[in-house]
Amino acid sequence: MLNKVERVKNKEIKNKWVSPRRSSSPLYCIDWGNLATLIRKKEELFLPYIGDINFVDNRFAQLEDLRNIVAYHEILPSENDFQRVFISYRDWCRQIEQHKNW
Repeated sequence: MLNKVERVKNKEIKNKWVSPRRSSSPLYCIDWGNLATLIRKKEELFLPYIGDINFVDNRFAQLEDLRNIVAYHEILPSENDFQRVFISYRDWCRQIEQHKNW
């Protein structure tokens, strides 16, 4: 993942005609799948906040197809799809709130 982040940042430096990402955080340079991998690899850092790594895997799996639609500049096809994203967001908030020990 560090190599990918480096490639993305170097490309932004080289291609001055494209505005760089607004954030310098490496998280903005990785893909959806990389984010899930990172959470699994550093599970001990995330577990105090999420409680169960399966929660992350399930949410990512449920939302991946919808994420792909949005990532390719399409509109979610139905109100149900939008509601699925909204409910998942609320689930994340509740999951984090319940495991907040910081």
